[in-house]
Amino acid sequence: MKTNINKEIICKLSVLIMFFFCAMIPVHADSGPKPSLSIQCEGFPENSYVTVLSTVSDYGPNSPWDSKEHDDDYFATRTISREVYEAISEKARQEREAGTPCYFWGVVTKCSEEYLFGYWPPEEFRILIYMEDSGQFLLSEETYTRKAFRTHYQCTYSEDGLIIKDVSSAFPSFSGILARIILTIVIEYLVSMIFMKHTSKSRIVLILANIITQLFLNGILSAATMKYGSGTPVYLISLLIAELVIIAAEWLIYRKWIPREQLKNPFICSAAANVSSYVLGLLAMSAIPVFPM
Repeated sequence: MKTNINKEIICKLSVLIMFFFCAMIPVHADSGPKPSLSIQCEGFPENSYVTVLSTVSDYGPNSPWDSKEHDDDYFATRTISREVYEAISEKARQEREAGTPCYFWGVVTKCSEEYLFGYWPPEEFRILIYMEDSGQFLLSEETYTRKAFRTHYQCTYSEDGLIIKDVSSAFPSFSGILARIILTIVIEYLVSMIFMKHTSKSRIVLILANIITQLFLNGILSAATMKYGSGTPVYLISLLIAELVIIAAEWLIYRKWIPREQLKNPFICSAAANVSSYVLGLLAMSAIPVFPM
């Protein structure tokens, strides 16, 4: 009896410690929808490159690209030369000296490929095209603002300059939400095996509970992102409250629908599963910042 009580106390303390640890981590890779920026270029000459220049110097983990911070090994793994990066960086510096706030954060792509800034893209930016063979630069006259979720532009080359069209979707794609729900279910199912004796009924209960709570989480985070932006205190508070509500909801669902002989500690199971899915989702999206939206 004493052993069981000690074991339960240890489990609860472990969960609280994990929650405290998670709360201290900057939320840039949770399983909720995140902003991304992509540009599709058409009609540009060979050896042309596309990038965006932020209107602010620093944002999140981003800061102006500096050639002194990158040795030859950095470029050995890339298909774009040091000279291209340095030319774009110099162009950004010249624009700043001319009075236009432009900062190059080191994300550049060939115009023949889709440009994708999937991790903390700038909130306000200009689109820049560099045609290496002629040494010509084309900088958008307008400053563009990314949306809460996926921002997508088409950039076409013409004799009059750049033709830029916003073709963004106002909401995250179904595939992105579905991918996050599946990832959460897989992680929480594996964790629940530690605490639960699975039956056909318990599996259905777990899957349905996760679908409902993940739709709730995505709705809360979507609303917080659209109104306040991601990474803000309001967003972080919304995430924490939503996670606590989800733990409580899944605890009540498991307690009501799964017999005690199959699950003795529904609260510990719910808390451990949700903390694990949060942490593993954070690590997965840190390793693969481009997450389908």
